[in-house]
Amino acid sequence: WFQKAANNGYKYAFYNLGRHYEYGLSVQKDISKAISMYEKAASLYHNYSCLLIGKWYLNGTNVPQDNYKAARYIKDAAFGGSVEGKYYMGYIHAYGYGVAQDSVKALLWLDRTLEDKYYFAYFMKGRMYEKGIAVKKDERIAFTMYDYGDYYNNASCTNSLAICYYKGIGVEPDTIKAIELFEKAANQGDMYGARNLAYKYKYGNGVQRNINKAAFWFEKS
Repeated sequence: WFQKAANNGYKYAFYNLGRHYEYGLSVQKDISKAISMYEKAASLYHNYSCLLIGKWYLNGTNVPQDNYKAARYIKDAAFGGSVEGKYYMGYIHAYGYGVAQDSVKALLWLDRTLEDKYYFAYFMKGRMYEKGIAVKKDERIAFTMYDYGDYYNNASCTNSLAICYYKGIGVEPDTIKAIELFEKAANQGDMYGARNLAYKYKYGNGVQRNINKAAFWFEKS
């Protein structure tokens, strides 16, 4: 029935066929067929298929890495209203993947993402200012972006904020605050937060050395 619907040009049917072939649901797993189905759905502006294929081309997942194809699909997803598509538009403009590196467009798309309450965008904005990606490096702004993201309980921002406090990036060093934030990020399921907390317990950096707690958080990460 999905195939019949696809034969009639129904984009959601192509997407569902893609999922069946990608995961081997009721059919033999076939990534090539999955890609074909997703690309057909994307050609009909199925937003999630555009985003999925765009990310695959960006990362070289299941397809040869191709930034230009990635940018084309991501653009379709973003203009189709995909919130994550908007985030990736900011991402590719920040790094210049398949498009010209452009700080204005990068920040514009990331701000649009934040309007949709996708708070991971604060992490990308913080990263841009911390590392000087497409913008002038400014550790204080980076700290502020991570702080905003932590306020909205984005674990990646919380981990980065912890690093800022630990290393004194944009703020006075505060080891106690850093450990508190590493633990918060770890408890939210952030693998980097868990790993960083594990290292602190392993070597006794900012906490009493505790191999059992180190092992616990390494396993979590």
